[in-house]
Amino acid sequence: MPYCSRCGVEVHDEAVKCPLCRSPIQKFNEDPAPGRTFPEDELTISRRPRMNRKEKLNLSAVITTFGMLVPVLITLAVDRISNGSIGWSLYPVVSLIACLLLVLNALFSRRPAALIWISFLVLIGAMETMAALKMIPSSAADIADPIIFFAALCSQATVTVSVKSKRKGGNIAAFILIAVGLFCMLTDIWLSWKIWEHFRVSWSLIVLAATQPITLILLYLHYRKSKNGILKKYFHI
Repeated sequence: MPYCSRCGVEVHDEAVKCPLCRSPIQKFNEDPAPGRTFPEDELTISRRPRMNRKEKLNLSAVITTFGMLVPVLITLAVDRISNGSIGWSLYPVVSLIACLLLVLNALFSRRPAALIWISFLVLIGAMETMAALKMIPSSAADIADPIIFFAALCSQATVTVSVKSKRKGGNIAAFILIAVGLFCMLTDIWLSWKIWEHFRVSWSLIVLAATQPITLILLYLHYRKSKNGILKKYFHI
């Protein structure tokens, strides 16, 4: 139906004047703009598709790799220019390459076990490479390799127990403290054997005394029975 061009009132097709303002109604014999299409109510905005998880990981890996490559090249260039050969720069280069492999492992490892044991192999490889290049004594690698294995073993045990736990909370922190105490004790025993050629426990007892009481408290608070009271009751929350 037509509208009044002055006040906007809708009028009948046969109306000559607006019933409200008495203005003449303009008539068109045909469509003044035939075939004209009106825009849609909502504009369609074209957006670039977002990167998926795989593309983000690949981009992060490329950026990290080039980010590590810059200090490696700078270190090698400074050593070559100042000393005329490659010497001390091998220490940071091997360390940076190991860090790069650890970061890439963290990005692409989907399972905790793969993350732990691939990291173990990377660290062992870095130690053995330094020993092979005479950067460190071979005895240092012999001492460090088992310690790295102890760390991987305790980490794997913590992850396994945590995953199998039905109800997670403060018990996870307790498992971590147990793993820390076990790692320190194994390291203490191993170092005493390599240094004094007999097994004994010394400084790890201090670590155990500082961490394991907290472990017992966390386990008690997590696995306590409901009849023993609510946590808010003890701490007046």
